[in-house]
Amino acid sequence: LELRREVYNHTGTLVEVREFVALTYQVSEADRALVARLSASPPLVDQSLRFFTLAEASATSGLALRLPAQLPHGFRFVGVMQPEGNLAHLVFTDGLHTMSLYEERVPWWAFWAWPAPPTLISQQRISHRMRFTLVCNLGAHQMRVLLDSLP
Repeated sequence: LELRREVYNHTGTLVEVREFVALTYQVSEADRALVARLSASPPLVDQSLRFFTLAEASATSGLALRLPAQLPHGFRFVGVMQPEGNLAHLVFTDGLHTMSLYEERVPWWAFWAWPAPPTLISQQRISHRMRFTLVCNLGAHQMRVLLDSLP
């Protein structure tokens, strides 16, 4: 059950928050049956959003999108939000928290540029003409491990 969902843009600015503000524990039998049926495969995200598979997004954007080899415990890849030009937004969740990984093609000379300094919720890495920006509420060490695990 996803209780809170945060979406950040590539600059680390919060652009959308969805969360439950109240939960009622008195459930009718009809609702109990519905919950039992739905819990067999609970949705992790709002189903009205259109997510692309990694292959679809790579083909659409022309980017060689990559998944990190190491994700924090419980996190899984949800999909890629609509890729735009040289930028793709990969979404990961553990059902409660959301991580956003932006993958962006950069010019050849950007390899020599320094990534933006880390903040409390974002870190960058530049590798193989790609800038990877991770936006989440993990600790700095976990964020660095995740970014360093990108091929």
